[in-house]
Amino acid sequence: MHTFDEPALFAALEKLPTAERVAFAFAAAMRVQKLGHELQSEACRTLLANARHAVAAYLLTAKFSAGEIARLSSSLDELPELDDDQVAASAYMLRCVLTGEAKNALWAARRAYDAADQRAQDEFEVEEFSPTVEKAILSSQVVQSELRAQANDLSLLQTNPHGIGLVCEQYQLHV
Repeated sequence: MHTFDEPALFAALEKLPTAERVAFAFAAAMRVQKLGHELQSEACRTLLANARHAVAAYLLTAKFSAGEIARLSSSLDELPELDDDQVAASAYMLRCVLTGEAKNALWAARRAYDAADQRAQDEFEVEEFSPTVEKAILSSQVVQSELRAQANDLSLLQTNPHGIGLVCEQYQLHV
């Protein structure tokens, strides 16, 4: 069974080059989009789509405008929905482009894990936590699927010279 081992994940992300860190954060943000609820604000949905497109362009073409990424990052930071897992994961993804810091890729992955955990809680209709409930949540298909995806992405980015393209390909991205 996979677990979210934050210190081990951070150590692995620290060893990756910046573009691979961004690809990892990007993949997490893409998965959160599928796990989360539909955001009510059209402006928010558009901003998230623009952020994903900008990062895809960075990953697939190595062309990006630092000013555009900074503008998108600032706009996301100002959204009232910033605490939503979808918005937060995308904000960390953009920060990863701007700073290259592993902590931003880690935090995007954390939000993806949190979204999966919340989905499992909702499915189980959790009202009270116990060790048994925690184990059931961790064992759930949605949480294990997210943790497997993180492990697979990390492995691809660590070992395959085409890892970025392969990670992006999972989301049928073409710029």
